[in-house]
Amino acid sequence: MKGKTLLFSLFFLLLFLPRPGCAQGLTLKDVTELLNLGYTEEEIKEEIRGKGVEFRLDDAAVAALRKAGAGDGLISFLQSRSARPALALDGILAMLRDKKPLGEILDRMASSRLPAPFTEETSKKLAAAGAPPPVVLALKGAPLTTKELLLLSVLKYPPEIYIKLIRITGAAKEKIAPSTALAFRRAGIPRSILRDFMEGRAPGEAGGGREARKSPVLKTPLPGGTFHH
Repeated sequence: MKGKTLLFSLFFLLLFLPRPGCAQGLTLKDVTELLNLGYTEEEIKEEIRGKGVEFRLDDAAVAALRKAGAGDGLISFLQSRSARPALALDGILAMLRDKKPLGEILDRMASSRLPAPFTEETSKKLAAAGAPPPVVLALKGAPLTTKELLLLSVLKYPPEIYIKLIRITGAAKEKIAPSTALAFRRAGIPRSILRDFMEGRAPGEAGGGREARKSPVLKTPLPGGTFHH
């Protein structure tokens, strides 16, 4: 029992420390600067997926991006990202005070632009509110790692919590040793979650491995029968 208590104490100590290198979201100046430096739109999209954006895509912003060489693809991508409503830290703390279910909180976070950067003050407020580890990790702005997954597995969260969390954070692409994979499986981590780490998952993509990414079978009624596509 003493060893388990020590593990929990270490877990929360590490969890509430701000991660080095977790910067705030990209500004309009940041995006135009990346365009002017010659980065491809796919490279810029990847950066945005990891950090988010901190500006409104109004007409002036679109004009500045066009001037820097942004194409329709990047503009559309930014529109989809900036269309999400902002969720302030106070809003997250309010849900914690109201004892909203963890899955509901993560769903709200996944559909919103989250506050950045993760600071020492943020960590203190979350600790005071008794924030569960998945909420803290979702706010840290970095892909979930297998080390963090191992720590979370001690708390025995249901599979849907991991899927919701990875949808927000993404999953760092890591090679998982066979013995480690078996340890995760014994701890109840679904195979699909392990595939997310083995393949890598960007924030915003549906978690759950290949099974979750299969296209649904659509059925269209036709005079001669039903067309499956």
